[in-house]
Amino acid sequence: IRDTDRSRGLGDVYKRQVSVEAAETKQIDVLFSHDTHSHLNSFSTIVDGEQKEVGGFARIKTLIDEKKQEDPDTLVLDGGDFSMGTLIQTVYDTEAAELRMLGYLGYDVTTLGNHEYDYRSKGLANMLEVAKDSGETVPALVVCNVDWDSMEQSGLSDGQKLIRSAFETYGVKDYVVIQKGDVKTAVVGVFGKDALECAPTCELKFKDPVEAVKQTVEEIRKNEKVDMIACVSHGGTWEDENKSEDEILAKEVPDIDLIISGHTHSELKEAIQHGNTYIVSCGEYGRNLGSLSMTQKQDGRWELTSYELIPVSEEVKPDQATQEQIDALMESPCPLADVFQDFEKRETDHMETIWDCMESRADTLLEEQRRTLRETPLYPYPASYAQEHGELEQYRASNSCLLYTSPSPRDRSVS
Repeated sequence: IRDTDRSRGLGDVYKRQVSVEAAETKQIDVLFSHDTHSHLNSFSTIVDGEQKEVGGFARIKTLIDEKKQEDPDTLVLDGGDFSMGTLIQTVYDTEAAELRMLGYLGYDVTTLGNHEYDYRSKGLANMLEVAKDSGETVPALVVCNVDWDSMEQSGLSDGQKLIRSAFETYGVKDYVVIQKGDVKTAVVGVFGKDALECAPTCELKFKDPVEAVKQTVEEIRKNEKVDMIACVSHGGTWEDENKSEDEILAKEVPDIDLIISGHTHSELKEAIQHGNTYIVSCGEYGRNLGSLSMTQKQDGRWELTSYELIPVSEEVKPDQATQEQIDALMESPCPLADVFQDFEKRETDHMETIWDCMESRADTLLEEQRRTLRETPLYPYPASYAQEHGELEQYRASNSCLLYTSPSPRDRSVS
């Protein structure tokens, strides 16, 4: 654990009013992911210089089930951007494949990332309604900093009305309280500033992330009797600590015990610690599944007692029932052949999104990346590999809307 707190005692002001008996020490296990980007199936990539098959929800299901055999009360969280990145995204708004599969795997809570807005307001609204109407178990969805008051004062647009209705249908909340064994955890969600910059088609307005989380935590403290507060954040971590959104959040809202940090695709080999708050990230595309355990101390705060990133590798046996579920979502009612035909049509809609954002970030690359996008198939390797081998243009072009993710430490490793 990297302890970066520069002002000891910061959390004292926020010390929670609880009494913990030594004989009744509480413990919780947590599994987590973020930025899976429609990678429901395994994929081929370079690992330690060798071509290997990694990821896949069927393997993740195996790992989750194994953990729940050890601890049935394991909490499973996701940090957003569960969509956009493979051809499965083409049935995003008609099948809600990604969100439904998170539910199938047993995820308790997720949040929205910038790419959930790629199919515009109607696409997001349709996706949420399809997921809810499926009748399947789906994860709770939390985000606390949507500024509905500001939008209502200005008059809701048609797109904003669609999303508000879908939020109500799905049951999107600022936070939820999850009971796991004898531990009650409040999980709050937040949408970061850089994430908003990377969502040019998002019609929603947002409050300042830190201030919104701070207000939500105060509400939790006032109205809920919880043991722990976790945050699923689509804010991210950066090399510059003063610009690292989730580190800023940890320092400004020290009553948070755990932050699942998505958006920047960071792969934290060790947790970042500020005061009593731990920040964790496991990387992109489901290549790893994050796993941690926390134990409550006598002052009511929590100590991270174990932390690892479990490789979702070829050594993990895929769960057959899960793979069949993925295949069914791909083939019915929209056959895979139709998906490929539909992809060309939808690409036209995506192009406007891509170029709008690229104009503000990389004007000189527009024509070159337009050509690359049309001529290059989906890039099979992660961003870290592309950066190391000077192939970022191919990576961004082939990943369509992933083009406009901002420069960030894709595989930040803290040692």
